[in-house]
Amino acid sequence: MKRDDWKPAFDASMRFHVYVYNNLNIDPEVVERLWRAVFGCVLKSFGVPKKSRRFLWEELVKGNWCRLHQTESECKLSSSQWLGQLNDEVWYCSDRWSLDRLTRCHWLYRQYAAACEREGC
Repeated sequence: MKRDDWKPAFDASMRFHVYVYNNLNIDPEVVERLWRAVFGCVLKSFGVPKKSRRFLWEELVKGNWCRLHQTESECKLSSSQWLGQLNDEVWYCSDRWSLDRLTRCHWLYRQYAAACEREGC
């Protein structure tokens, strides 16, 4: 890994964080675009080819395992609560990404997107 391979993922993470932290009127499409940029930059820094990055965006943590399903209390969380958790995780992970952390964040993103769909965001 080159010395500056981490920087694009960090910068994308900060763009995501700043948008979520500084906006009262969140646009789910902007959240998706910004999270997708973080997701792609992190995987690219790991050397994952573009075709595989697209595949992982669609298929990673889809919930085909019972431990990926929401708990009873998680089922009650709103889209803004999910987004808050995702934002906190992106902030925490921004300078120390790993595949495990990316997976955790992508699961949170999927919960946010599902909550938006339920709420008609």
